[in-house]
Amino acid sequence: MQAALQKTFDHLDKDQFDAVSPRDLYRLVYALGVFRVRGPPFRRALARVTPALLHAFRNGKATDIGSEGLVRIAWCIGRVIGDDDDQWCETSEWKQVQRLLKGVAKEIRLVLDSLENKDLLVLEDVYGKAEANYKPFLKDVRAAKATIS
Repeated sequence: MQAALQKTFDHLDKDQFDAVSPRDLYRLVYALGVFRVRGPPFRRALARVTPALLHAFRNGKATDIGSEGLVRIAWCIGRVIGDDDDQWCETSEWKQVQRLLKGVAKEIRLVLDSLENKDLLVLEDVYGKAEANYKPFLKDVRAAKATIS
């Protein structure tokens, strides 16, 4: 599995976004979250994956990731947002991660009605602690939760 992840990173380093499937990008982000990569290495890795994920979103390939994949990507971003590092908030990596958070919100909004309560709780937590203004999105998430309850 590590060889496959390294191969994905190699393609990303060369800006060969079409050579990497959206599913592989999701697996890479999720693996980073599962392996408990923390701090600057996790931030850098997430920032490196961001342009490829946004490219996939723009080209209508988010369905290949699936709603569960989108929620897990949001969960990984939530781990980074919770870091208490003021210097990091000034970097280009931070801006990349914020762009990804916004892109994930747009894609999740399309499948919001199909999510389970546990996924909605994750989204509420992640977007609730985001600095950007996600109040309209949070309102939609809470409305979706209300229809399930």
